[in-house]
Amino acid sequence: QKQLKDQDSAQSKIQSTPKVLPLLDEYEFENSGGLSGRVYGIPGLAEGTKIETSAVVDVQVTLPRGFVQTQDDLVAYDL
Repeated sequence: QKQLKDQDSAQSKIQSTPKVLPLLDEYEFENSGGLSGRVYGIPGLAEGTKIETSAVVDVQVTLPRGFVQTQDDLVAYDL
């Protein structure tokens, strides 16, 4: 039941993800659980700035849909 509840929670977060996301390109998974890569579409950051995200969650659900979401729910990135 916990697994089903976790999946429902993940689905509700995924459904509330904004339609336009910053693009994270040339990304790699990091040991910290996050991703590093070049970001585009974030106001205040130069296009192509290299960043490292905080840990990402539900990768098995989000990655096939073309995006990732950080564990703290602050940012989602288009891939």
